[in-house]
Amino acid sequence: GDLMDRPSSKLNQAGFYPLEFDVDMEFKKNDWEGVALIPFIDANLLMQEHDKVKAAVANTLAPEHQKRNTHGGQHIFTYDATVEDTIPTPLSSLPDLTHCQTRCEDYVWPEFPMEQGGRFMPTLCEGVLTGADATAGFPSLFSRPVSNEQKVCNVNVFGRPSARESIVVVLDAKREGLATQATAVQHLVGQRYFVGWPFLRECHVRAVSDRT
Repeated sequence: GDLMDRPSSKLNQAGFYPLEFDVDMEFKKNDWEGVALIPFIDANLLMQEHDKVKAAVANTLAPEHQKRNTHGGQHIFTYDATVEDTIPTPLSSLPDLTHCQTRCEDYVWPEFPMEQGGRFMPTLCEGVLTGADATAGFPSLFSRPVSNEQKVCNVNVFGRPSARESIVVVLDAKREGLATQATAVQHLVGQRYFVGWPFLRECHVRAVSDRT
């Protein structure tokens, strides 16, 4: 709050927290949809000013308040029906937590290899199929030949049709070689098939027809 309110704050002087600002309401229907036109914060300057304030008030805070600004250990909480613990309350205004059937164990964060940047990196599990090899039900633009068009097509955006051009993905049946007569797909009767691309659903073909 001090960095935002104090007139001498460099963040305030840089105009990062204006009291008045314009709101872009182009193609917007409601006030809450507007985009506030405020400058982007300089992250380096923000951290510099934050560190200055943190150092200045470090000795004025009570020990329990200082502890809130530090990183503690990691814990895993697991339900255990055999446990009947009583957890003392940290606040006088709240009672103790009785009959707590939860185990609390310390968790040591694993060491990640440097080829992953020395930190957790989300990756796919071994054997996961993606793209054209993905299993049914997982949409992919690689599983069927598609083309694209750029045109105005009145896409519904917050209840109003879009006024500008959109990129439209087109499935070309002729280019894909799809059959247009029932006789060409008669062999699918009695077989398992997937319909409703891109969110494919499994179905059982009982009959085929080219009549409306």
